[in-house]
Amino acid sequence: MALSDDIQMVQKHVRIGERHIAEQRRRILELQVRQQSTEKAQDFLQLLESLQDFHRMHLDRLTNKMERGSADHDDRSLWVVSTSKSRLEASKARLMRSKAV
Repeated sequence: MALSDDIQMVQKHVRIGERHIAEQRRRILELQVRQQSTEKAQDFLQLLESLQDFHRMHLDRLTNKMERGSADHDDRSLWVVSTSKSRLEASKARLMRSKAV
């Protein structure tokens, strides 16, 4: 995958993340209006915001690489992306299981 393709993909992830965060904030407001617990919703929002921070850092890293003119991939940064996504998915699964209880 070319560096420009990676940048476009991560830009898309950032846009999607922004929508997810906005939706979660709306859900929290709805819960507050109904005077229901927002604890798990707030936890999930924090998870979404952490992922968004990760996407923004990744985008910054890629755009800096493009500005330097380096089109080669850094295998280490790809490993970090893969590992972080796996950890995020595990955290999300734990949160969803706790919601089901």
